[in-house]
Amino acid sequence: MEPRRIKTIIIEDEIYDRKIIEKILENNYSEFIEVLDSVSSVNEAINAINKNNPELLFLDIELNGNRNGAFDILEKVKHNFKIIFVTAKNEQDDLLKAIRLSCIDYLIKPTKISDFEVPIKKIFEQINNLKQQNLHEIEIFKHNASVLNMQEAKISLQEGFTYKPTTIRNIIRCESQGNYTRFYYLDNTSSLINGNLKLFEDRLTDFGFFRISKTDLINLSHIKSFSRKNASWELLLIDNKILFISPQKKQNFLIHYNNLHVS
Repeated sequence: MEPRRIKTIIIEDEIYDRKIIEKILENNYSEFIEVLDSVSSVNEAINAINKNNPELLFLDIELNGNRNGAFDILEKVKHNFKIIFVTAKNEQDDLLKAIRLSCIDYLIKPTKISDFEVPIKKIFEQINNLKQQNLHEIEIFKHNASVLNMQEAKISLQEGFTYKPTTIRNIIRCESQGNYTRFYYLDNTSSLINGNLKLFEDRLTDFGFFRISKTDLINLSHIKSFSRKNASWELLLIDNKILFISPQKKQNFLIHYNNLHVS
């Protein structure tokens, strides 16, 4: 039985980049992807989405000079689709951080064939759980793009088959447990989350977290005190948990800690 193809719309204002995406999908992913339309503006995108009811958008963040182009589209259509954002290299770095934290995939222009494999495979596998997860991801992305305090941003955490939005400031620390990570929260609860510690180190470092050892990633805002009396520096966290900083992490820890607490 042949796999059902994902109904897709490409939204990209640069004709060269739009044609590159079309060509890559046509030549390499036609058995998985069906491109229903390819448009270049906010209004064209809204009309195409309402007409075709796509399952996937390749969505340029900035459209025709409008930095909020992607937001304008998402505000005016029903979120029954997955998104792969497209953006220029190093463009709008604050939005890229919000995208990463929200678990939404993205491509950096200029795109190449190898960039598409991981997000398309991921989306193809997730398509059966599309509506609930997409509403969750998009709402988190919109929230994160609007907050001024990074501790008020939210992260999408998968516990079993359930996705839960969690505010950064509510996370005290993360502890490695093989292919999973245990999160500890301000309300004295914890949860075992899908994904190893390296995954969350990559996602949370820009939001005030630091990996102090092989097994522990901490929220720098929740340090109660730390002592440098012994060879291994001792940290006391807000939940009264005592942890030790690996010797090779000491210098970087001080840099990150001081950067966070500079007035």
